[in-house]
Amino acid sequence: MLIRTTANRGNPEGKLILEPAVRPYTALRMFENAEASVAVRAGGIVTLEIPVGDYNDKGTRASWEQLAKEMADDRAGFILLPTIIDKEGKKVDAYKVGYTVADGRRSGDFSPIIGRKKQEMASVALADFILLGHNNKGALNLSTDKTNLLREAVMSYLRGIAAPVNRVVIPRLWAVNGLPRDTMPKAVPGDLDKANLQVLGAFLTAMTGAGMVMDDALEDALRAAANLPLKPKELEGQGGRRRLGGQPAREGCRARAEAEEARRCPGR
Repeated sequence: MLIRTTANRGNPEGKLILEPAVRPYTALRMFENAEASVAVRAGGIVTLEIPVGDYNDKGTRASWEQLAKEMADDRAGFILLPTIIDKEGKKVDAYKVGYTVADGRRSGDFSPIIGRKKQEMASVALADFILLGHNNKGALNLSTDKTNLLREAVMSYLRGIAAPVNRVVIPRLWAVNGLPRDTMPKAVPGDLDKANLQVLGAFLTAMTGAGMVMDDALEDALRAAANLPLKPKELEGQGGRRRLGGQPAREGCRARAEAEEARRCPGR
């Protein structure tokens, strides 16, 4: 069985779902590293001043460079310097250690670029709605629309998986076991969305006003949509067809007919 997202030019490999996210992910890592480097440089660069003789000696200079690197990586907790006294007994500052702090003109703000790359990665799978609210932007209706787009995208992939199962796997299983084809089942993806009870309640209220009545099948469907237990078997069929308000349909019709007759003939 071959499951693929696309059959372009008969390519058996299809196309990876997250393939378009590789480029923004690579750029995201690059900008995150650049942001970290800027943050480190903002704290200052280690500066060591050593005598010319130590600088010209390759071995001694390598030792000082290693010390500077350890200080920059925050792996050196202290530094030991020799004290040099001249002929007059005065201390000579032959070695100096310090930090050169940036002037702030190259700080750079990578947050908009990093946020855009994250949105590009999420948009590949139509899941960019998860970023709503992180930047103080977004509305409920926009989140609902984007959630529906993600649902349709995932359902399309599920239907793409179910198609070869129904076309290849199940018929071959039935043929190998010698089962009749009229008993062959079909793989159908379930719905990913939970019913919005507020929207469903408003819909039922509108349909009640239009005269819709409830039977056992409709009640079971509504209970299932609300994640409620189904109606017990012993209560099915009792009460006939009922209005959603609970009053039996026949009694409601009779009550309306009597009220209409009383209105037309008040003395009767």
